Amino acid sequence: VSTRSVSTTTTKVQTETKTSSNHENLAKLLRVTATSKAASLILLGGMRGSGKRELVRDVASTVGMHVLECNALIMMQELAREQRRRGRGDEQVKKTVLNRLLDRASSLSPCVIHFRRLPSKSLLRDPSVGGILDVAEKVFVKKLRDVLCGAGKEPSVAVIGSTDDIESMTKTMRSCFTHEIEMTAPASKSRDGVFRNWLDDCDDEIVNHAVSISAGRCRSDLRNMVAAATTKLLQRNKDSIGEFKTEDFDFAASNVEAQSSMGVEQPK
Repeated sequence: VSTRSVSTTTTKVQTETKTSSNHENLAKLLRVTATSKAASLILLGGMRGSGKRELVRDVASTVGMHVLECNALIMMQELAREQRRRGRGDEQVKKTVLNRLLDRASSLSPCVIHFRRLPSKSLLRDPSVGGILDVAEKVFVKKLRDVLCGAGKEPSVAVIGSTDDIESMTKTMRSCFTHEIEMTAPASKSRDGVFRNWLDDCDDEIVNHAVSISAGRCRSDLRNMVAAATTKLLQRNKDSIGEFKTEDFDFAASNVEAQSSMGVEQPK
């Protein structure tokens, strides 16, 4: 591991509400990694269903990088188990699951490792798990900093960590990322385009109403609104498809809001 000084100052990427802006910002960072071996440790935040996973896959494909996806919580649980085994003197644990993942990424270089669902500070410090995730976090963060220190010497590998809420993360975890990109809910123009794409030949009045009552909703919520409105439409017109009414989308918006308030994960 290089001993050169590494700044842990995070650069927050200013993004617009347009999805294309997120795409361009992430593409710029990954192109640097793919062409110059400069390490990119990127923190991607946004509400569940805002399109983080799709964004990573799309941008990686655009710049010609492989993608390895990993559930960060499961990774840390496995790291914690390995630490306990090492503490008992188990010599079979020669390479951690994280080391093996990085080796795999190096063999696929240029590659992006996408750690999905980074755990929040409340979960990491949860006494019900006995502090094991707290220990795993230290191992995880140290390895990410090793990747950053070794920039230019190792194969082109970028690390992206995604979370529903950046502010819920520990300072230790957040500080190891060099850039942050915050996903935003689609602006009205983007929502208009989404609804018109899914509601082919629908009246402007219906689309405009759907746009007006969906402010602050992520893309998956918009999809669920269309599904709920369609269900309401079919219930009202059993013998024919018929046409949407504004009350169909009022029902849909209420349905999505109720699901969100109960913490029910919407279908992907």
